[in-house]
Amino acid sequence: MLKNRAPDALIQDNIESMIRRCEVLLIDTGTIRAAHKLKLRYGFSYWDSLVVATALQGDCAILYSEDLQDGQLIEERRRVVNPLAVADARDCG
Repeated sequence: MLKNRAPDALIQDNIESMIRRCEVLLIDTGTIRAAHKLKLRYGFSYWDSLVVATALQGDCAILYSEDLQDGQLIEERRRVVNPLAVADARDCG
């Protein structure tokens, strides 16, 4: 069970659903090298850099992340969208 008290069965169901609907990309040495360069350039954590590197290599249209800066353009080709920023804005008014 996670912090939000979601049962493990629900978590596993969500993971399986994402695997069926999404392209799963494997991390290889090229991804790790790209992540390190992104970490140095942008000051991201290693794990955020790994997510960004994978999104860039997978040519994702949009990178959804609540951990990165909403609207940030990475490598002049990938825009970060915080999916919670839209929900937060609606909650304000």
